[in-house]
Order: sequence, then C-alpha cells, then structure tokens
Amino acid sequence: MKPFCLIVILLTVVSCGKESPSSPAQGDFNGAYPTTLQKLSSSDYDSLFVVFSQKKGTKYLATLDEFGLLGHVGLLTRGKSSISDANEAISAAKSALLELSGFSNVIDTSSLHVQSARRYTGPMPNVSDWKIWFEKQTYQGMVVWTDAILAIVADDFVLVDGHCYKNIFVPHENNINKERAREIIVGTKIDYYCWFSESFIVADSSINLDKTEQCIYPLAKDNSIELRVVWKIPICMYPGDPERWYFFVDVQTGETVGIQQLFIC
Repeated sequence: MKPFCLIVILLTVVSCGKESPSSPAQGDFNGAYPTTLQKLSSSDYDSLFVVFSQKKGTKYLATLDEFGLLGHVGLLTRGKSSISDANEAISAAKSALLELSGFSNVIDTSSLHVQSARRYTGPMPNVSDWKIWFEKQTYQGMVVWTDAILAIVADDFVLVDGHCYKNIFVPHENNINKERAREIIVGTKIDYYCWFSESFIVADSSINLDKTEQCIYPLAKDNSIELRVVWKIPICMYPGDPERWYFFVDVQTGETVGIQQLFIC
C-alpha cells in the first residue's frame, strides 16, 4: 500500500460537553436555518473589546475573535503552577470559562467534560502548569465539529482558548436522509497529495453507513459562520480499510459543506 499524507481540514469549536440544561428550545429564537453568526463591524468590535479587556483583566489570557467570541491564542503562554491535584486545576479552568461566559458561551460547567488534564513535567525550565483539553461541545445530542476548548492553568494566570456555540436552530425534520446523502457523494472525485498527486473516486462500497451520524458543522465563510446540521459520513478506500475521510452533507440542502482527510503519509 502507498504511504499516506496528512491534509486535515478542521474548523475552528471546542469542547463543551453536553448542551447546557438552560440551552433554549427551538422556539426561543427565530428558527432561520442555518443559524448564522456575522462578523462584527469595526466599531462594534472595538466597543466589545473594551468590555472584554475589563472582564479578563490580567488574570485571564484570551483573545477576542471577529465574532465576539473567545478565539485561538496562537502561541501558548506557559508558567508555574503550585497545584498538585488535577481536579483543582480543572476547577480553575472551568471557573475561567464561566467568568468569561459572555464570550465563551459556557453557562453551566457541568456540561464541560474533560478529555485530558496533564501537568507539565518536561524539560522547559520554570514550567509546571496544567494543560486541560475539554471534549467537543454537543448540542441536542450532536457533536459540534470544531476544535475543543483548551485551558492552561498556572499560578499567575489561566489561559483559555476556544468557545461554545449557542441558540443553534435544528430543523425538526431532515430533507436528506443518510441513504440519500450516500447517493449524493457516490462518484465524487477526491484529489489528494502524498509525495505526488493522486485521486480517489468514492464508491458505494467505500461508505460505512452504519457509522454515519449527524453533527453540527460550523461552515466558515468570508464574513460569517453558518452552523449547518450535517451527516458525517466516513469514507474508506475499500471494505475493511480504516476511515480515510469524513464527508459532511447538509441534512436540508444535500450540499457537501466539508471534507476532512484523516490519513498520514
């Protein structure tokens, strides 16, 4: 078998575990599909940034993205921590997200589920902080397919990276069932690169319908993010082969809104 290359298409969300018990029901907002977040105007962003800066102070390290939510920090600041118990570090991370709830959309920390919590014990001098990853957010039982929330807990600061989404409209019925979604993607050509250009044609036998499930896919556009309800369809090259791609097909429109490649050269 030829070696494989890594070309992974990921979005930006994070991990907030299960939806909060106080998340609004479908009738609590306008019901327009898809739920769409618009980038803030320069003046609105500047006004919100003042509030954000006052709220986080020097205790929290975080950035504000163009939609008014906690963004991705980039280069992670590291530090010392005197905390020896993982539960205490997790509690500090949850408290930070709750304190910044207007920007993290975390309103109930019981909905945050920890994926991993590790204290740094490596060779970097003067670093003994905790790195905490939370699981991806779920909303009405569906995973929100985006990056998980990360927190770095040190004595002098708590760094928080990522956010949840709220008020996502989920249609009562799907126009596209998973059988129809399979029909839509059969015959699709996938171009990929591993040392040299290659391609693969999706066949019916490539699709594992039993593992196909619904999730919420934040579709990034130039000035907006659309929260699409999709079928996440695993694709392999031949029966019994590991999954090589995920296709994301909108349950209302049948549009393929994303493809994620899973393999490495």
